Amino acid sequence: MDRGLIRARRAVRWHPARACLLVAYRAPVPSYRVSAVVGLLQPGVDAPDVLPQAVLVAESFTTVEAFDVSVVRGQARVTVRFEAADDQYARRIGWAVLARLDELAEISGRSVTRRFGSRWYPVRAQT
Repeated sequence: MDRGLIRARRAVRWHPARACLLVAYRAPVPSYRVSAVVGLLQPGVDAPDVLPQAVLVAESFTTVEAFDVSVVRGQARVTVRFEAADDQYARRIGWAVLARLDELAEISGRSVTRRFGSRWYPVRAQT
C-alpha cells in the first residue's frame, strides 16, 4: 500500500507518556463487502485462482480490508471486504468483482453490503 495514501487519511503523533504512536483518522471510511456463492467453475479455471482474481479486481479500485472463502450450507462463498467513499462507488466495485466471478464460475446469492456498527445492510440504488 502507498504510504502517501495512509498519511492522507490519518494523522500520526507520538504520545510520550505512553511511549507509542497515536493514530487519529481524519474521516471515517465506510466498510463494504461483496459476497457470492460459487458453483461450477468454467472450463480451464482452477479453484485456488477464483478468490485471488476477485481480490485483484477490488484492489484495482480501492483498498481491500479482508477476503475469505467459507462453506455455508454446503456451498462455497467468496467474500471480499473493501473501503469506498460512498454507496454508489461501492456498488460499482461490487459489480466489477461479481462480473469477474461470473466469468470464472457460476455464481448465485450475490450481495453488496455496507457495515453500520456491527451489522451489514444491503447497499441500495440511489435515486
